[in-house]
Amino acid sequence: MAREDVKRATIKDLIARKTQREADKFKTVDVFVPSMNATLVFKKPSDVLLMDTIDEMGDGTSTRQQMDAMKKLIYQTCDLLQSPELHKGLDITDPFDAVDAIFDLADIGSISEQIAELFG
Repeated sequence: MAREDVKRATIKDLIARKTQREADKFKTVDVFVPSMNATLVFKKPSDVLLMDTIDEMGDGTSTRQQMDAMKKLIYQTCDLLQSPELHKGLDITDPFDAVDAIFDLADIGSISEQIAELFG
């Protein structure tokens, strides 16, 4: 689309954009987990969480560091993984261990890719 064809934003447009951004904070999606043949609900990560994840996965990091960043993103965007009842059932003390207890590396990669695609 040529720039001449683009409308000029108004105050009403800017207010509507802010309202949409606020609504997007609560957006959730179902993400397919191959090994479970099921979906889990994930919420949109905050901008801060996304930037932290990108920083942790930045240039020069090891595969292990990148995987740890993905695990953190998965944990922090899935309320079900944060359930104290789940932690008790998995017999874990560190809540972040829930991701390792449930998912293998292929799942973690798949889930992370889907989250990135769905939420940009």
